[in-house]
Amino acid sequence: MDNPFSYGGVVTGSSFTNRKKELHEITNDVMAGQNIFIYSPRRYGKTSLVKNVLNNIPDKKMVKIYVDFLQVYSRKRFVEIYSREIGKKMKTSFEGVINFFKKHISNVIPTVTLNDEDKPEFKLKYEESGKINDQLLSDMLELPSKLIKSQKKRAVIVFDEFQEISKLNGEAFENQLRSVIQHHENISYIFMGSKMHILLNMFNSKNRALYNIGKTLNLKKIERPEMISYIEKQFTKAKKIISAGVPEEICVLAKDHPYYIQMLCHQIWYESLAIDEIGKQTVDKAIEVLLANQNEFFSKMWGALSMHQKKFLVAISMSGGTGVFSAEYRNKNQLSAPSTVERSASKLVEDGVLEKNNGNYEYSDPFFQIWVKLNNK
Repeated sequence: MDNPFSYGGVVTGSSFTNRKKELHEITNDVMAGQNIFIYSPRRYGKTSLVKNVLNNIPDKKMVKIYVDFLQVYSRKRFVEIYSREIGKKMKTSFEGVINFFKKHISNVIPTVTLNDEDKPEFKLKYEESGKINDQLLSDMLELPSKLIKSQKKRAVIVFDEFQEISKLNGEAFENQLRSVIQHHENISYIFMGSKMHILLNMFNSKNRALYNIGKTLNLKKIERPEMISYIEKQFTKAKKIISAGVPEEICVLAKDHPYYIQMLCHQIWYESLAIDEIGKQTVDKAIEVLLANQNEFFSKMWGALSMHQKKFLVAISMSGGTGVFSAEYRNKNQLSAPSTVERSASKLVEDGVLEKNNGNYEYSDPFFQIWVKLNNK
């Protein structure tokens, strides 16, 4: 049997950890044409959640366009990706796609070329200097509205890792985007991202163009009872008995983080191939293997940190991440002045090593926390 746990990519189907409430809420919002801003730390499952929403909506009802801004490094690159994704959604011949773009976009030449696999692929060639001026960008942003009118459908446009818009002269792009999409009907825009301080500033600051563009959804960790039920169900499906209390221990070790729960369970399944029942010993062996596999990566991370950052991480691994600036906490963990602790904490959050939630600092990777604790006894 295949491993019933999956991580490292978009998770769909039975491997997707149950988020019924969020699936239902987002699906209803999309069908109503509501814009949504979804944010959370990395690896909380935003992309998998939204991809499952899209998969559950029939194509005959909705045009679905997804753009990952991690692939976007310039306005030109955005236009290339956006035009390609829009072209894929047109139920017509390549000639029809070309005619559609010729009708609605100026200063470009739509063409069809053969890709590396000798398959036809739609591309745009640029007139004049090849630069993307404001008019061309506005025309491109208008295309989904033109497309759904011709197909008599609704649409959902997903912009993943949207904070990367900063690479495109961010606030100017925001202004142009708002000026276009605020007039769109029957289109739901979903903005997602993981650099929360950037995104919250973008959507919650009154002086930013996308202020109050839609409802906000802070995607949080899945409730532990729901995760325990999921773990038990997946192991039962694999015809494995899991001892009482072990699913909860898995959640504790992975800090209730869905990605790392999947990772740990994935390894536990391999360690259980020769046995019938999964107990604490199997979990311990899986943790040992995961730490050994990550040792080189964790060692490089550790080596790149300053002395103060290392001391702060050790303190969190030993004493938790609450009240870290207090004299009691600093004295107990032999930390420096509050200003030094603050600089270390801010840098570690900025670099994604830590997350800050309601004043509490947590490791982004719970297994790195275990590694730090084991190597700094």
